[in-house]
Amino acid sequence: MYDESILPLRERAKVRDRWLKTRLETLLPGLMEETGIDMWIVTSQEGNEDPVMKTLLPSPMLTSGRRTMLLFFRRPDGQVERLSIYRPGSCLDKFYQAVWLSNKDGDWSQFAALSPDKGIKNGNVGIPETQMECLRRIIDERKPQRIGLNFSAETAFGDGISHSAFELIRSSIGEENAAKLVSAAHLAVRWLETRTREEMDAYQGIVMLTERIMREGLSSDVIHPGVTTAEDLEWWLMQRCEVLGLKPWFPFMVAVRRQGAVGLSGDVVIQEGDVVHCDVGFEYLGLCSDIQDNAYILRRGETEPPQGIRDLFETGRRMQDIVAGQFAAGRTGNQVLAASLEQARREGITGMLYSHPLGVYGHSAGPTIGLVDNQKHVKGKGDYPIHDNTAYAMELNVYGPIPEWGGQTLMLGIETDVLFTGGKVEYLYRQKELHLVK
Repeated sequence: MYDESILPLRERAKVRDRWLKTRLETLLPGLMEETGIDMWIVTSQEGNEDPVMKTLLPSPMLTSGRRTMLLFFRRPDGQVERLSIYRPGSCLDKFYQAVWLSNKDGDWSQFAALSPDKGIKNGNVGIPETQMECLRRIIDERKPQRIGLNFSAETAFGDGISHSAFELIRSSIGEENAAKLVSAAHLAVRWLETRTREEMDAYQGIVMLTERIMREGLSSDVIHPGVTTAEDLEWWLMQRCEVLGLKPWFPFMVAVRRQGAVGLSGDVVIQEGDVVHCDVGFEYLGLCSDIQDNAYILRRGETEPPQGIRDLFETGRRMQDIVAGQFAAGRTGNQVLAASLEQARREGITGMLYSHPLGVYGHSAGPTIGLVDNQKHVKGKGDYPIHDNTAYAMELNVYGPIPEWGGQTLMLGIETDVLFTGGKVEYLYRQKELHLVK
């Protein structure tokens, strides 16, 4: 049904390379200036990836090979040099200048002809060097004042360098250069969280594709009351993504809310009168979606859900608008959390807010806005401010008594994806009414 809207792998690679080129040329220089980093070193070893690394690799390179080192140097004119200390002739050469002239443990003599100014003649390497010797040479030549490495006690997204790699670099570049090492965690987060215009335009389609798959699953074509289990629906949704060539970033979750029961999942059979809650998200073109929808299983003779359930659903939509209204550039996640919950309280709404940044990762870099187990103050990530041109999964729930269920309290979990751009929230998708299953 949706195959024509999903690009084949080769076309996806072209899109992602185009986006990477734009990000490197138009986004990175400003972010390095903003964060005060003169040289950014991103390094990974095969099997131990820095979270930032995969966002810097051109296709078809999926992971680091052996030890991969990428260097970004902000020149006095504001432009950024992009260098790789990796074997030449790889796909990194699309966007990075290879500067490793030779390797004592592996001959790069085929690269020698590219550097005649280094005294290399007749294919013989005149200046043999290891990776670390190359790194020191590049630093000595460019003389950066602040050299950023990805280490942080507050965010995993800025903590990608291993202890051994940090020590190897520190001990290899000389004491004077080592004294210039600083955390590049802020730069790593800003790079990961910021979206270009083209990425934001594409996000709409990615999220709407998620919604179409969700809508197909929450229908009479898939759910057969008295037969289909919550687990059946979970696997159907996962399989649908697999068939379409889409990669789920978490195991999809289905929960059943029922009169007389608090919450059911797993092998519970979906019945008439149930509220079915689904949580679905996948990665496509390097961007993740994450939405939660709710469906009502009509009883025989019913044409719509009980009024109490419809009212609670509208309360959830009101809670979304409250949260959207509290977003502002420079406000921290904790400030948005506190202001949203306070306004909800004044309006008589009982609920919880636990939203998260969205992007390259499902739970991505940026401000945390509440946690399920912490509705007061999230230390560290909750203190991070909101920036323009960022994406979020606005995730929350609302509680309320359902008169038709004898006053039983129902919790509705709701999640929709939004952009924060131009100083305001833009909904990428929003469930307008409960899905109905006959």
